[in-house]
Amino acid sequence: MEASFITIQNARTKKIVTSDNKGYFEIRVRLTDTLYLAAMSYYSMLFFLNDSVYSYPKIFKIYLNPKYIKLKEVEIIASMPVRKKYDNPYNQAPATLANPISLIYERFDKKLKAYKRVSKLVAKDNYWEYLQWRFSNNNVYKITHLEGEKLDDFIRFCDFEESFGRNAKDYDFLIEVKKKFDEYQKIKINH
Repeated sequence: MEASFITIQNARTKKIVTSDNKGYFEIRVRLTDTLYLAAMSYYSMLFFLNDSVYSYPKIFKIYLNPKYIKLKEVEIIASMPVRKKYDNPYNQAPATLANPISLIYERFDKKLKAYKRVSKLVAKDNYWEYLQWRFSNNNVYKITHLEGEKLDDFIRFCDFEESFGRNAKDYDFLIEVKKKFDEYQKIKINH
Protein backbone atom coordinates (compact mmCIF):
# COMPACT_ATOMS: atom_id res chain seq x y z
CA MET A 1 0.00 0.00 0.00
CA GLU A 2 1.39 3.39 -0.93
CA ALA A 3 1.65 5.92 1.87
CA SER A 4 0.72 9.46 1.01
CA PHE A 5 1.48 12.83 2.56
CA ILE A 6 4.47 11.59 4.53
CA THR A 7 6.37 14.21 6.50
CA ILE A 8 10.13 13.99 5.92
CA GLN A 9 12.69 15.97 7.91
CA ASN A 10 16.43 16.16 7.34
CA ALA A 11 17.88 15.94 10.87
CA ARG A 12 20.98 17.98 9.94
CA THR A 13 19.31 20.89 8.10
CA LYS A 14 15.91 20.70 9.87
CA LYS A 15 14.28 21.13 6.44
CA ILE A 16 10.84 19.52 6.22
CA VAL A 17 9.06 18.36 3.07
CA THR A 18 5.82 16.44 2.48
CA SER A 19 5.38 13.67 -0.06
CA ASP A 20 2.69 13.75 -2.71
CA ASN A 21 -0.35 11.47 -2.75
CA LYS A 22 1.75 8.64 -4.24
CA GLY A 23 4.48 8.95 -1.59
CA TYR A 24 7.11 10.65 -3.79
CA PHE A 25 9.21 13.49 -2.41
CA GLU A 26 12.42 15.45 -3.13
CA ILE A 27 14.91 16.65 -0.55
CA ARG A 28 18.61 17.62 -0.74
CA VAL A 29 20.82 15.35 1.32
CA ARG A 30 24.46 14.56 2.05
CA LEU A 31 26.03 11.17 2.50
CA THR A 32 25.93 11.41 6.32
CA ASP A 33 22.39 12.81 6.69
CA THR A 34 19.56 11.15 8.57
CA LEU A 35 15.94 11.47 7.45
CA TYR A 36 13.04 11.26 9.85
CA LEU A 37 9.82 9.96 8.19
CA ALA A 38 6.37 10.11 9.76
CA ALA A 39 2.86 9.49 8.43
CA MET A 40 -0.59 8.82 9.82
CA SER A 41 -1.26 5.10 10.35
CA TYR A 42 2.45 4.22 9.95
CA TYR A 43 5.28 3.83 12.42
CA SER A 44 7.79 6.68 12.24
CA MET A 45 11.31 5.78 11.20
CA LEU A 46 14.83 7.11 10.84
CA PHE A 47 16.54 6.53 7.50
CA PHE A 48 20.34 6.77 7.59
CA LEU A 49 22.18 7.64 4.39
CA ASN A 50 25.54 5.85 3.99
CA ASP A 51 27.84 4.56 1.26
CA SER A 52 25.74 1.51 0.40
CA VAL A 53 22.48 3.46 0.11
CA TYR A 54 24.03 6.46 -1.60
CA SER A 55 25.33 4.41 -4.53
CA TYR A 56 21.93 4.98 -6.18
CA PRO A 57 22.00 8.78 -6.21
CA LYS A 58 18.54 9.72 -7.45
CA ILE A 59 15.75 7.44 -6.18
CA PHE A 60 15.36 5.51 -2.92
CA LYS A 61 12.53 3.16 -2.02
CA ILE A 62 11.72 3.49 1.65
CA TYR A 63 9.07 1.28 3.23
CA LEU A 64 7.13 2.31 6.33
CA ASN A 65 5.50 -0.30 8.53
CA PRO A 66 1.73 0.10 8.92
CA LYS A 67 0.45 0.88 12.40
CA TYR A 68 -2.78 -0.88 13.31
CA ILE A 69 -4.72 0.65 16.14
CA LYS A 70 -7.19 -1.57 17.93
CA LEU A 71 -10.23 0.43 18.93
CA LYS A 72 -12.34 -0.29 21.98
CA GLU A 73 -15.62 -2.07 21.48
CA VAL A 74 -18.56 0.25 20.79
CA GLU A 75 -22.11 -0.62 21.77
CA ILE A 76 -24.77 0.54 19.35
CA ILE A 77 -28.32 0.78 20.63
CA ALA A 78 -31.23 1.04 18.23
CA SER A 79 -33.62 3.90 18.79
CA MET A 80 -37.33 3.43 19.36
CA PRO A 81 -39.10 2.98 16.01
CA VAL A 82 -41.27 5.93 15.07
CA ARG A 83 -44.76 5.08 13.91
CA LYS A 84 -46.27 6.83 10.94
CA LYS A 85 -48.47 9.80 11.86
CA TYR A 86 -51.83 9.90 10.12
CA ASP A 87 -53.47 13.27 9.63
CA ASN A 88 -56.76 11.97 8.29
CA PRO A 89 -58.30 8.72 7.11
CA TYR A 90 -58.48 9.90 3.50
CA ASN A 91 -54.74 10.64 3.22
CA GLN A 92 -55.44 14.09 1.82
CA ALA A 93 -53.86 17.44 2.49
CA PRO A 94 -55.74 19.39 5.18
CA ALA A 95 -58.52 21.68 4.02
CA THR A 96 -57.81 25.40 3.63
CA LEU A 97 -59.79 28.57 3.06
CA ALA A 98 -59.14 28.13 -0.64
CA ASN A 99 -61.44 25.11 -0.54
CA PRO A 100 -64.37 25.95 1.80
CA ILE A 101 -66.35 22.78 1.00
CA SER A 102 -63.52 20.64 2.38
CA LEU A 103 -63.45 22.82 5.52
CA ILE A 104 -67.17 22.26 6.08
CA TYR A 105 -66.82 18.56 5.32
CA GLU A 106 -63.99 18.21 7.87
CA ARG A 107 -66.02 20.09 10.45
CA PHE A 108 -68.99 17.70 10.31
CA ASP A 109 -67.48 14.38 9.18
CA LYS A 110 -67.97 11.85 12.00
CA LYS A 111 -65.39 9.46 10.59
CA LEU A 112 -62.75 12.20 10.53
CA LYS A 113 -63.59 13.30 14.10
CA ALA A 114 -63.34 9.72 15.34
CA TYR A 115 -60.09 9.30 13.47
CA LYS A 116 -58.62 12.43 15.10
CA ARG A 117 -59.62 11.14 18.58
CA VAL A 118 -58.01 7.78 17.84
CA SER A 119 -54.90 9.53 16.50
CA LYS A 120 -54.54 11.46 19.77
CA LEU A 121 -54.91 8.25 21.77
CA VAL A 122 -52.36 6.46 19.59
CA ALA A 123 -49.95 9.40 20.00
CA LYS A 124 -50.33 9.20 23.80
CA ASP A 125 -49.81 5.44 23.64
CA ASN A 126 -46.69 5.89 21.49
CA TYR A 127 -45.36 8.47 23.96
CA TRP A 128 -46.04 6.10 26.86
CA GLU A 129 -44.14 3.30 25.06
CA TYR A 130 -41.31 5.73 24.35
CA LEU A 131 -41.11 6.77 28.01
CA GLN A 132 -41.10 3.13 29.13
CA TRP A 133 -38.26 2.47 26.70
CA ARG A 134 -36.33 5.57 27.84
CA PHE A 135 -36.84 4.75 31.54
CA SER A 136 -35.79 1.14 31.07
CA ASN A 137 -32.17 1.93 30.28
CA ASN A 138 -29.40 1.06 32.74
CA ASN A 139 -28.77 4.65 33.85
CA VAL A 140 -32.33 5.12 35.09
CA TYR A 141 -32.19 1.75 36.83
CA LYS A 142 -28.97 2.79 38.59
CA ILE A 143 -30.78 5.83 39.99
CA THR A 144 -34.15 4.27 40.86
CA HIS A 145 -33.70 0.47 41.09
CA LEU A 146 -37.34 0.23 39.99
CA GLU A 147 -38.79 -2.40 37.67
CA GLY A 148 -42.19 -3.53 36.43
CA GLU A 149 -45.27 -1.89 37.95
CA LYS A 150 -43.19 0.22 40.34
CA LEU A 151 -41.35 1.68 37.34
CA ASP A 152 -44.67 2.34 35.54
CA ASP A 153 -45.98 4.08 38.68
CA PHE A 154 -42.83 6.22 38.84
CA ILE A 155 -43.11 7.13 35.13
CA ARG A 156 -46.71 8.29 35.70
CA PHE A 157 -45.52 10.26 38.73
CA CYS A 158 -42.84 12.04 36.68
CA ASP A 159 -45.45 13.39 34.25
CA PHE A 160 -42.83 14.97 31.97
CA GLU A 161 -44.14 17.17 29.21
CA GLU A 162 -43.96 15.30 25.92
CA SER A 163 -41.54 17.81 24.38
CA PHE A 164 -39.12 17.35 27.30
CA GLY A 165 -39.50 13.57 27.36
CA ARG A 166 -38.74 13.27 23.66
CA ASN A 167 -36.16 16.04 23.16
CA ALA A 168 -34.12 16.27 26.37
CA LYS A 169 -30.49 15.23 26.19
CA ASP A 170 -29.67 12.13 28.24
CA TYR A 171 -27.82 14.12 30.91
CA ASP A 172 -30.70 16.58 31.40
CA PHE A 173 -33.20 13.73 31.36
CA LEU A 174 -31.30 11.81 34.06
CA ILE A 175 -30.96 14.93 36.23
CA GLU A 176 -34.73 15.41 36.09
CA VAL A 177 -35.31 11.71 36.80
CA LYS A 178 -33.08 12.01 39.89
CA LYS A 179 -35.02 15.07 41.13
CA LYS A 180 -38.39 13.38 40.51
CA PHE A 181 -37.18 10.19 42.20
CA ASP A 182 -36.18 12.14 45.31
CA GLU A 183 -39.70 13.68 45.39
CA TYR A 184 -41.25 10.27 44.71
CA GLN A 185 -39.40 8.69 47.64
CA LYS A 186 -40.44 11.50 50.02
CA ILE A 187 -44.08 11.07 49.03
CA LYS A 188 -43.92 7.25 49.34
CA ILE A 189 -42.34 7.57 52.82
CA ASN A 190 -45.06 9.98 53.99
CA HIS A 191 -47.89 7.66 52.82
